[in-house]
Amino acid sequence: MTNAEWQEREEAFHREMSELYRDQVLRAVQDRNAYPGGESWKNRTRISAKLSPEHYATLMAYCRKNEYSVNTALRTILETYFEHHHE
Repeated sequence: MTNAEWQEREEAFHREMSELYRDQVLRAVQDRNAYPGGESWKNRTRISAKLSPEHYATLMAYCRKNEYSVNTALRTILETYFEHHHE
């Protein structure tokens, strides 16, 4: 492959990646516009809780034991709970 051919392939690759990125950004903006207000979109599925020191320590121990992030641990706990306690 000549240097010119390599450079053309490289430029074509970067054009394609640029187009894909632009499309991804446009989709994100469209999705965001479907929600009223930026904060509402950003926090559309956010859950927060105040834990006692004991519960927090238990949660952190669970995360370390299973090599989970707090987010993954809470999703796992909730999914398991709802699987066993549905109506």
